[in-house]
Amino acid sequence: MNDLDELNFTPLRPVTDQDLAMVRGVVNSNRLHMIKGLASVPLSEEFDFLGCDGRPIRIPDSVRHPGHKLEGAAQAAHMLRLTLTGDPKLALDSEGQLWACWEDSWRPTSDLLSLTEERDKGYDKFVRATLAKHPGLPVLQPGVRFANVGLLRGGEVVMPDDPRFNAPWAMSLDDEEFTRDRAILGLQAASTITTDMNDARMLCRVAAAPLMRDHLQYAYDLLGTGGNGKGCFLKALLDFYGPLGSTFSFADFAGIGKVSPTSYEQAGVPLTQRLLAVDSDAPDPGLGDLGRLNKAISGEEVSVRLLGFNARMARAVAVMVIASNRTPSIASDPSQNRRWRFVNFDRTGSVVDDWRVALERDALMIDLFMAGCVEWMTDPVGVNPRPNLTSDLDDWGMETLTRLLGVGTPDPKLGFDPDAYLPTSCVTLPEGNRDKRAQLGMMGLRSESKYDRLRLAGDEPKVRRCYVIDDLERFANFAKLIRDAQPQPNPTPEPAPDELTALEPRGRDFGAVETQLGAMGWTGNVFPLR
Repeated sequence: MNDLDELNFTPLRPVTDQDLAMVRGVVNSNRLHMIKGLASVPLSEEFDFLGCDGRPIRIPDSVRHPGHKLEGAAQAAHMLRLTLTGDPKLALDSEGQLWACWEDSWRPTSDLLSLTEERDKGYDKFVRATLAKHPGLPVLQPGVRFANVGLLRGGEVVMPDDPRFNAPWAMSLDDEEFTRDRAILGLQAASTITTDMNDARMLCRVAAAPLMRDHLQYAYDLLGTGGNGKGCFLKALLDFYGPLGSTFSFADFAGIGKVSPTSYEQAGVPLTQRLLAVDSDAPDPGLGDLGRLNKAISGEEVSVRLLGFNARMARAVAVMVIASNRTPSIASDPSQNRRWRFVNFDRTGSVVDDWRVALERDALMIDLFMAGCVEWMTDPVGVNPRPNLTSDLDDWGMETLTRLLGVGTPDPKLGFDPDAYLPTSCVTLPEGNRDKRAQLGMMGLRSESKYDRLRLAGDEPKVRRCYVIDDLERFANFAKLIRDAQPQPNPTPEPAPDELTALEPRGRDFGAVETQLGAMGWTGNVFPLR
């Protein structure tokens, strides 16, 4: 709102006490005076901020206190007042989620004051209660509206003759018609770039997850060795969602590497103000703070801050989608399996080039999105492809895995000894440029000190650093792949048919040869010749 021709000098329409919700323990005189006392003033007078509608707004003097910062609360009050007087800037959806309209685009928000220094948790509750008090206010529809049909989160279909069709929607594609043929085309295109049809279906689900998921429950990891089409997909996905999506630093948010406390909390801001958060070059999630990640995946509160402000707790509302170049080392326990979803990319060359061109020029993302809508509406859970495993092990990881499988007495059911341990000194390959921690976690191993039982008789026992199995389920997957890759023994030859008989042996007289060798004083190997 920096251009003079966008300024708005019309007076604000008044609101009364009857327009506001009286919430016990939340409403106070300052809050009421703030909302009712905001005034639009000319540029010649002192004002506190420019409102979202272009009006210069002055905060009433009656609510000012030395040292108190009020701009965040005042801007929220201004948006609420506009909403109550016919210019909707705030709305609740059918699930009770609060949305704010910024620059003609609706965005979800977990807390109107989450990015200010004004610590007032009751303010958000007051705004929600006031909006709910007015049944005539538009209810935002959590879904997508096409030219011919609206699709709501949860599987409901809204036809053009339904009053909800003309309400505000989280996303409006009014120039596109939803058709079955385009959804099929999207699924077919996804199958050309992924490992199999399960991965293709999951990729389509990723395209629609921010809008069509039932509730926050999954994070998505796109896997591939690089140059497989993951990056161009995420770029197209961000372009498609526009202001509903944002990039973020997964490494900073998960606390991977040397991350300052400020960066750690700043990284979470997009998760509380968008539907989609993307990182196209993320490290192994298993190396991060899984507790913090689990909270964000499940839609719980996480700490956030903007530079220059204090940290606040705010609820995550965004779906996380990351891309990485190696299999994650996340533990294979049920609590993690139900949170993470994977898509395996394994194509290169001209297929990836065609994929990139289609995403950039042929509106393929809309086809993928339509296919994802069908997936979510017909199957809210979906199949979860597992990550490709040994393709991401380096030479050091392969040697460690192979040597550990040869230690101990294999369990008949598992195919390996669950109590086996391998002294670290037995791995002969040098350190190189590998990430040993990630490789161990990927295989379900850990390093610990153990008394070495594998010693010569008479040697004193000593403590050695060893690799042991930490996650049996994950290690079993790697062990199975190694066993399956081993060459099979040659099959036993089939017996000859009964009608075929072997040739009779030819008679040989070796007596003369034995006599001759004896006469020569043969001192070599002594063996019979018949």
